[in-house]
Formats: sequence, structure tokens, C-alpha cells
Amino acid sequence: MLPRLTLPLAVTAALASACAQPDDTIAYRDTTTVACGTCPPNSPATNDFRLPELSRSGVPNGDDIYVVGLRNPGGTLYTFDAVADEFVARTGNGTIVASDDDLVGWDLVVSDGVHTIDIHIRAHDAEIDSWATNGDPISAYALAFDTDEIPSETVNLCPEFRDEPDRPTVTLIVGERYDDAGKLVIANQPDWVTLACEGEAVFKMKLMNYGPNDDFAGLGAPATAAQRQATIKMITADYCGTGYSFTAQGTLVHWENHSRYVPAVGLPDEAKYEAVWTEDGALCLGTPRLVDPAEVALVCDLPPCDAPLYPGAEWYTWDGE
Repeated sequence: MLPRLTLPLAVTAALASACAQPDDTIAYRDTTTVACGTCPPNSPATNDFRLPELSRSGVPNGDDIYVVGLRNPGGTLYTFDAVADEFVARTGNGTIVASDDDLVGWDLVVSDGVHTIDIHIRAHDAEIDSWATNGDPISAYALAFDTDEIPSETVNLCPEFRDEPDRPTVTLIVGERYDDAGKLVIANQPDWVTLACEGEAVFKMKLMNYGPNDDFAGLGAPATAAQRQATIKMITADYCGTGYSFTAQGTLVHWENHSRYVPAVGLPDEAKYEAVWTEDGALCLGTPRLVDPAEVALVCDLPPCDAPLYPGAEWYTWDGE
């Protein structure tokens, strides 16, 4: 049995650093104060929380955190794996012991090479409605850990939901990584599992049925990496394709993909055309969802969106006012 070691404050902070936000940051991320009918909020970050990915083989991630295993309530440690975007516990010979719902009450044990921390699997929801027409539901886990505060608190791994440890907010994406700085898809990564946090662009991409393991639009195959990257660029308002987001969490915008598989529900007649999107960012720019057009022009020069059709475009957006 692997003993549970309480992490010193400096190590716990690596997981919790995004949880304690100043008042202005909380207001900045508030999604409840802007009215916009049915248009959804965007996200400036690709996957902005403290455990964005884990290697199935135990290689440390960019924060030097690696997975030790999955431990059941009786204290037995099993090999960590993930299949079909679900956690899987295996014996040493590869036999599956438990997965998805059966792992509730278990701990995902991770380490920084010196200390270990138990991430509690507190709930699992396999029926989160897709945002795509006839899209399959996605699943998510409630993952939480104990802080080193006195008294200790059990907090959600996703900073936006710190005080809701039993809320499923983390969905898995097996075989693909994401570069938040560049807003890029890193495809064909079979050893890696992305843990995408609710409210961030990668989670929303999966809700739109664009995940690399999804049956996209009922075509029997997933969306391409280029389509996924276009989706992330669109959600994060990376107009210039540099990785810089010209938006804030909770800014509302209408979006629709080229096939209308993800339709712009409730688009008002007076909505202003914002942009047309590919994997490289915006092809053109109308009325930005948040900033003044002059701010975008300082970074890149985009033509106005005045063509009737944009071949090769993946997404169209309109402002949310």
C-alpha cells in the first residue's frame, strides 16, 4: 500500500495556485452578469488549471507531476490507464479492475518525485449533453484534493469550482495534448491524457463533438486536428493566430460551424458579424466580441468580413450583444 503523504504548502500550491483569485480576477471571470439570450460564453485559455495532462507511462508533465497509480478504498494501488476518454485501473498483467463510475471513491495518486498527493475521485457523470446536434453526451469526473490549510479543505481540482468538490468538472481526452500559449493542438500523443476543465476551451471543444475520439457529425470518424485547432482559436478569440486571446472569460459570442452541426441558436437579427475561422485564426474581422478593432490591428491586419462565402472556413462568429 502506498502511504498518503501530506504535501508541503509549496507543492500543494502547484495544484491550487489558480484557486485563490483577487476580487478583480473573480469579476473578470464572472459569467453570470451579462445577458445574451442563448449565446454561450467563450474562454481565453485552452486548459487553464493545474493538472492539464498526465502520461499513461508515468513520464512527468510540464509541471514535473507524474501519475503513480489508482488506489481503491481498501488501499490497493493499481496501474493507471485511460481508454475511450475514461479512467481505467489495471492489474500488473493488464486486466481491467475498474473504470468510469466504478472508480468513484478511489484516489488518483500523483507525485512530484518527492511527495505524493491523493486526488479524490468523488463523482462521475456520463450524461453531459453535447452542444452539437445529435452529438453524443460526454463524461466528466469530480476530482478534488485536500489543502494544507488549517483546517484542511477539500477543493475541486478546477479553480473555477474550488468550493464544489463533488461537481464533475474534468473530462478526459486520450491521445492528444494542447499548447495553451500557442492555442495549438498537439495530435497523435498516445501516451498522454488531457484533463480538460469545465469552462475552458478544450472542454468546450469536446462538448461541440470535436474531440479526437468522437464520432464527428455522425460521419464515423473524428474531426481533424485542423478542425479542432480552428475550434480552439475561435473559442479563445485568437484572431491573429499567435496564441494571444483578445477576450475574457465569460464574454458572450454566437458561433456556428460550417456544417451547422453546431448551430447559432437564437442569433438575433441585429447581431454583428465578428469573424470567420480556420486553424490559423481569423480569415477576416468584423466587430470583435470584446476589444476595439484597433487593438487587433496592432498585432495583425485582417480584412473585413464582407464576402458571401469563405471556402475552407470551419467557424463563423457574431458578437453576443
